[in-house]
Amino acid sequence: MAKEFGLETVSVPGQTLERQEIAAVKTRLLERSNSRDEAEMEMCRLRILFVNDVYELDNWPRFITAVNNLTVEKENTIVLLPGDFVAPSLLSSLDHARGMIDCMNQVKIQYVCFGNHETDIPHSELIARIKESNF
Repeated sequence: MAKEFGLETVSVPGQTLERQEIAAVKTRLLERSNSRDEAEMEMCRLRILFVNDVYELDNWPRFITAVNNLTVEKENTIVLLPGDFVAPSLLSSLDHARGMIDCMNQVKIQYVCFGNHETDIPHSELIARIKESNF
């Protein structure tokens, strides 16, 4: 929606839009969005929440709060961690990522991808963490 744009300059292939042009684009988008039914707009929205390269557990409570606030009654939301989900934190080197998986299960991460640090823990431990996960 137009209300979400906070841009000063927008690059478009072959041109740059300045502030007045952006205002005009915002106005057109807002007019178009106001003419649509809110339910229709919500059906077409996909929200992706992600965090990656998590090396410490300190920020997980804030991310959990953000996910909970942004996903309440929102079916079109995906929560993912695209890499480095078990290491290289100091704790993961000691507990082979048990604490990290516990946090990820609390956040309700749905999808993860392997990053280059997933091989930092023994393969058997990685398999065990995958089995312990809810994603």
